[in-house]
Amino acid sequence: MKKLKNLKSQITKIWIGLNTQFIIGLTMMQCAFAENGTGSVDKFQEFICSWVIKIGGFIAFVGGIMFAVSWARQDAEGKSNALFVLMAGFMVAGIGAAPSIFGL
Repeated sequence: MKKLKNLKSQITKIWIGLNTQFIIGLTMMQCAFAENGTGSVDKFQEFICSWVIKIGGFIAFVGGIMFAVSWARQDAEGKSNALFVLMAGFMVAGIGAAPSIFGL
């Protein structure tokens, strides 16, 4: 019984310490926004995003071809894998098309 109370006391101390650190971290956060001189970074971001969209489109294209070939062969597992590749390609293209989701 004494060991259980001691363990409970230690867990409580650890819990209080972690919550204190978390609250201190939250109160010390500061937001910083870039205003001027970000033109080169913005151009690089647009360049990368355009290539991510192209790569995603290519992956989706390959997935579509895989699906068509699997359909012709009547391969159920191949169809499933092809749809996953197709979906992954569209997801990559969507991520490249919407960089504002990530705060860019």
